Amino acid sequence: MTRSRNVAPDSVVTNVTAIAGTSTVLLAWTMASSSAASGLRGFEIERTDEEGRRSWLGGFGRRSLLRTFEWMDYTVGEGRSYEYRVFARFAGDDGDVSFADKDSRSSTAVTITTESNFDPSGSPHRHQMFANRGVAGSQAFQRRFPREHGEPLSADACRWLSNGLAESLLDIVNAAKLGDRLRGAFYEFSFKPALEALERARARGVDVLLVVDCTRNAKKARIEEWPDGAERVDLHVWPERENDARAMGASCVSQRGEKKTWFVGRELIEEKRRALLRMFGPTGETLAMDKAMDECGGDLRDCIIRRTTCSGIPHNKFLVVNNTTVWTGSTNLTESGMYGQANVAHVVNDEAVAEKYLEYHAQLVKGAKTAELVKWNSDKDIPDVAAGAEAGETTRVYFSPRGKNSPMLQRWAEMFGAAQSSACLTAAFTVNDLLVAECGKDTSARRYILKEKWAKKDREIEANVKNRVVRGAVLADGAADGFAGEALTGLNEHVKFIHWKSMLIDPMSESPTVITGSANFSKASVENNDENMLVIAGDRRVADMYFVEFFRLFSHFSYRDRVVRGGRKKRDRWITDALTEGTREWCDRHIVLSAWM
Repeated sequence: MTRSRNVAPDSVVTNVTAIAGTSTVLLAWTMASSSAASGLRGFEIERTDEEGRRSWLGGFGRRSLLRTFEWMDYTVGEGRSYEYRVFARFAGDDGDVSFADKDSRSSTAVTITTESNFDPSGSPHRHQMFANRGVAGSQAFQRRFPREHGEPLSADACRWLSNGLAESLLDIVNAAKLGDRLRGAFYEFSFKPALEALERARARGVDVLLVVDCTRNAKKARIEEWPDGAERVDLHVWPERENDARAMGASCVSQRGEKKTWFVGRELIEEKRRALLRMFGPTGETLAMDKAMDECGGDLRDCIIRRTTCSGIPHNKFLVVNNTTVWTGSTNLTESGMYGQANVAHVVNDEAVAEKYLEYHAQLVKGAKTAELVKWNSDKDIPDVAAGAEAGETTRVYFSPRGKNSPMLQRWAEMFGAAQSSACLTAAFTVNDLLVAECGKDTSARRYILKEKWAKKDREIEANVKNRVVRGAVLADGAADGFAGEALTGLNEHVKFIHWKSMLIDPMSESPTVITGSANFSKASVENNDENMLVIAGDRRVADMYFVEFFRLFSHFSYRDRVVRGGRKKRDRWITDALTEGTREWCDRHIVLSAWM
């Protein structure tokens, strides 16, 4: 049971709602408005687990007064039951807070069982969702894993930050047996544990074939100096320049039939090596990928096809096991993807879905150019605006590129705008103008946007009281009373906070829709890039897991964003600002209940 609610109209705490993911429980409550005049000072939450052990939330194990109407418990186990009791606390006769129960109506309890990615027999659910922590810049991380600036992450720190994300991929690869097939496509590909697992799979007879980015990109500098210790450097040679590469002294090996990997060996004279590197040399990212593969030993490079014919970015991140399971999402196979920025992996155990990915993968393997993929996609449908209103649960897959005339981006925006109660969006870079326009419309829905950083468009979005935008941020030393200074992992150069690519439409309704995958809901992601997206409609379990993880990040960054922008409010206004339903202050402090209404 991933949603639970206890309505107690005669209590001071009139409604307690709980929503569970696999490792987090989200709690929200309301109170009788008359309580503000009765000296209400805050709330306490007591948790009781299956073994009867009791603990207080919010004070690192100690009793703590909470001045909020929402809280999250990050210390739960997967597939376990908990009771949460919310106590209202009032001023005593001396004016100080009294922790004694005023009467039996001062508290309300709710019981909930956390979600699991596996059923009681241990078999995986059709849909599995894994989100990393994405909050190295947090009080919890600084307290658990103190380290000096530049000091490498410990193994325990990596496990905590991964929160099962890296393990979800490694478990799939490690389970592959002799005769199994692994087919994948990745944009960034240097995460050593995954590369080592793939090499071990190859060595034990698993058929591994992966397509990775090797496109021309003017924004990425090519190396011009021979790397220390390298015996060979693989080149970026696009099909129309193969004769030039051969004439300049490059060599090639066939990969899976007609596909070729071009390279230059150390034995070639230095002048020719330099000329080839200037013309066809890899970027630093590609060189890091090749180095990581070489350090794994074996012949993993023989399982790689370099994607050179995409006019945009080969931005996929997926792996297919046989024709049964798909691992996909926002996560690049890098340390920064697993342990740094916030990312999600979605696993679908469904043959029909896997077959669609295999068909797409076959197009990538044969080197289809962007125009050819646009044509291949031309007969594919686009999502229905009312996807969540369909009877039963449906899962559909959508691939890019789709060309300049595709209505796909407009359809994403229409679906976002069609939300009846709430819509949630992550934006790693910017919010497309079509989505901004939807945010300007006056509807009954609340809209929550979680972004990497501030942009001018944010003002336009936030002009509508029903929209809330939160950006990634960390607290510097002394930025907030009682908080230690925070620091990130140092793994991310560009996207440091939010790398998710998800849209949630009416997530708390009976007919929710979850859209997730590799695409940023941008023009490039629809028209030119290699991308894949899932649209999961009518599955409350999936929606609950995504909403809890979205709100975990939204809540974490909300305070930090406000502090960084200098928008903190005085504590003595926390009650009065939040009592008038429908105002921005009420929405800010009742996000969960706003989404449910």
